[in-house]
Amino acid sequence: MSNQDQIALTFEDKQISYKSLKQEVDRLAFSLKNGGVPTGSIVGICMEPGIDQITAILAVLKCGAIYLPINPKLPVERINYMLKDSAAKLIIVSDE
Repeated sequence: MSNQDQIALTFEDKQISYKSLKQEVDRLAFSLKNGGVPTGSIVGICMEPGIDQITAILAVLKCGAIYLPINPKLPVERINYMLKDSAAKLIIVSDE
């Protein structure tokens, strides 16, 4: 087994290899950059803990932006305030 095929992350019953993690991070970082997220801008991440959340954090950092962790259990008013106050350019949410 090569190093790329080894498990990079485990969360509950899910695992992802280093190779798959890199591919997912690169894909999302490329989408963020092509979507107009400038270096140094703030991107909100409103996701439950898990592999997708870690992937999103790494992708935001890879494209040179700053991530703002947002607990999805917060009231909508609080989330809206955090996004407005931080001048976040984008928010990443889970599709679940």
